[in-house]
Amino acid sequence: MMARFRCLNAILLTVLSCFLLPDIDAFSIGDDFLSTLVKRFDSEATQRSSEEIHIPEEELQEALRIGKEYVDKWEKLEAQIAKEDRKSEENSGTSAADEKSTFYSCRHASKQYNPEVMAESKEAAVYLMARKYLSEKLGIPAEKIGGIGQTKNGVSDRQTACDPTSKFRNIDGTCNNLAVPSYGKSSSIFSRLIINSNEGYSDGIGAIRVSKLTKSPLPSPRLISKTILVNDSVPNPAVSLLAMQWGQFLDHDLTSTPTFKNGTTLLTTPHPECLPIIIPANDSTYNPSVNATYTCIQFIRSLYGNNLDGTTPRMRAQINLLTHWIDGSNVYGSTVEKANSLRNTTSGRGRMKTFISNGRHMLPLVSGSSTAFDAGPALAAQVMSPEYGYYDGNPAVFTEFSTAAYRMGHSQVKSFVRLFDKDGRTSRDSYFLSDSFLDPSRLVNNVNFFDNALRGLTQTPAQAVDNNFAEDLTSQLFKPKGKQLGMDLISFNIQRGRDHGLPSYVSMLYYLASNFLLQTQPTSFEHLLPRTPLEVVSAMKSVYESVYDVDLYIGGVTEKPLPNAELGPTFAGIFALQFLNLKRTDRFFYTNNIDQPTGFSSI
Repeated sequence: MMARFRCLNAILLTVLSCFLLPDIDAFSIGDDFLSTLVKRFDSEATQRSSEEIHIPEEELQEALRIGKEYVDKWEKLEAQIAKEDRKSEENSGTSAADEKSTFYSCRHASKQYNPEVMAESKEAAVYLMARKYLSEKLGIPAEKIGGIGQTKNGVSDRQTACDPTSKFRNIDGTCNNLAVPSYGKSSSIFSRLIINSNEGYSDGIGAIRVSKLTKSPLPSPRLISKTILVNDSVPNPAVSLLAMQWGQFLDHDLTSTPTFKNGTTLLTTPHPECLPIIIPANDSTYNPSVNATYTCIQFIRSLYGNNLDGTTPRMRAQINLLTHWIDGSNVYGSTVEKANSLRNTTSGRGRMKTFISNGRHMLPLVSGSSTAFDAGPALAAQVMSPEYGYYDGNPAVFTEFSTAAYRMGHSQVKSFVRLFDKDGRTSRDSYFLSDSFLDPSRLVNNVNFFDNALRGLTQTPAQAVDNNFAEDLTSQLFKPKGKQLGMDLISFNIQRGRDHGLPSYVSMLYYLASNFLLQTQPTSFEHLLPRTPLEVVSAMKSVYESVYDVDLYIGGVTEKPLPNAELGPTFAGIFALQFLNLKRTDRFFYTNNIDQPTGFSSI
């Protein structure tokens, strides 16, 4: 078993050397660090259930009634908002959203993103509110209250018919794990590295984190973004922009989290799932004059759901609409309905022409269905092979990875997108990123755009992963045509981390190191040196009340990179654990299927 971990052990040993105190030898940790860490987070679910306190039936029913009343009020508010919006549209010919709503509105009305997912989220809301009520009434920590939710006792898994001889994945991710067929399925919840609910939510359930020492609200994400980040250009000649773009492609194969749908009418009372990002009155970008123009950026919380067995997690657990496998779902979709909508079912060709020129020889001359699904594993192998058999356990993507670590690529983005013609000259179609958001016209109107863009991506260095971000992302994201300002993606990253209950930066750092080092958490900003640059630590100190409050995304993205690497130790550790889990849980991982007649030997 140890051989399975040896490759990533080398990474983790290097990672851990950055955590060590001067008197500790990094190489005394031993070769079993990663396997022990993996076993730890694998076993924590079982340990949790043994710690739960049983609640009497009468108390439980009362709590569920309180939870249902909460969701009923929520739905009445939505109905009121929808009614007022319809009335406004009838009177004026335009909706209230058209007249009033901007990127900066703070009120929100929920609309269904997906009926089934929305229903599951509201069911989870009933149970979580019940847990909160019981915790406050009985004085019991929320994470110790068991028996909440309707257990399916594995019925859905037993009823799932799986073919163990199939060489193909199911489109929806089911039946990869034959013992638990629902593992990895689309529209199931994310997992966590740090299970302690009090690390990520102030009430252990779903209220966003507060300052650890004073219990006051954390600083505005926009204030943090404006204070700690700068808009300088620091290219990394060792990495091209194509690597950044590939990372985004892979991310969209693994994660997609739905939110309570975009808002309409502004009301005096905000929707409970609206969590606006406050813009400081003295923000020099959004409010350059004395009179504040913008007060907040609209932010809508993510949908959350239940465990696979129907019980409710101890705290909010966000839903992943995609499968939890590297399977090319951003090409094929993660539901049978989506996959069918992309096929013509007769010739084996999709509705979109393939852009992989070397793939045709791998497709056998058989039926359309066989062609489509034989191509799938081969595509997945191409997606996997640059990143890296054995499979076991739950593959659910870690929220620390999807909501923090994998967003490191935002720091790699370059403001000016340089295109190159086939003769090597800079194309006159080169453009600024902020001028292209939600505008595919360049691709549609220029037959050479795709080739020119690929040449540009391969020949242009990506930006280094640090506290330097393109202005196109920090104040011009999705800016309306003719406007100077849009939204701040980094503020969104910070707020999304709080929405998803991410642990603080120092908690994550300690989690990765404590298994062997027994090292205490940093207790002052100075303890972040030299892992984090001095100017960044000084900026953190000016905006956060204590080092315990630093958001995981900010702490991770601003760390100095490891030698010959893009990432600092914390994000590198999360990456290592995530990609190890993706490989070890996947029965169809390409190295496990090398003898199957799917063309893998040609890759």
